[in-house]
Amino acid sequence: ELQGHTSGTYIDGAGGAPWNYVPGVGFSDIEPYYDEDGKMVIGEFYCLTDNGYGASTTAADYPLNIQHMHIQKPFTYRHGESTFDTYTEAVNLGTALMHDPHGFIKWENGADIQVAYKVPDSTWDDYVEKRVLTGRDFDVEGLAVLSQTCAVVGDELMPAIFMINPMTGEILSPFVRTPDIDKKGKFNGIYLSTRGDK
Repeated sequence: ELQGHTSGTYIDGAGGAPWNYVPGVGFSDIEPYYDEDGKMVIGEFYCLTDNGYGASTTAADYPLNIQHMHIQKPFTYRHGESTFDTYTEAVNLGTALMHDPHGFIKWENGADIQVAYKVPDSTWDDYVEKRVLTGRDFDVEGLAVLSQTCAVVGDELMPAIFMINPMTGEILSPFVRTPDIDKKGKFNGIYLSTRGDK
């Protein structure tokens, strides 16, 4: 689902951008994958994409996604000093675009998600129809997988959390703002509110 879609139009040609595909930019979180019976599958993970190209202003054409990956040996002990195989090839078993078909994601000022306003070109028509979230909408940093079909995503910009189906990428709830702590580490009274007034 990441091929054949223009991306990188906001980063001024860095790395040869723009591209006719969505490149991998790294993961913000990697969590265990669970089978239909709720058992952890060894070597399989849900990998939450980073927000794209470093800032909300440059990532408006980066579709947020969760990748189901097979990673048998992801790390090596003591870097290059190890005496065993350092890694095996990672295999993408599926990519789920984070999308909001039910219109749960709305901001307090009434604004809608990025694809409702501007996309790079017609290669995004299917993303617009699905209401795919972009790095302009959220800077996702955490994924708490509760089951094969339910997880909590944490956003660092507001900060906020929302529910998602990690297999399909479908948003399952509105976002909820989480406790807001000031620079001195004190709770400022704003918490768990979609309106930001509590």
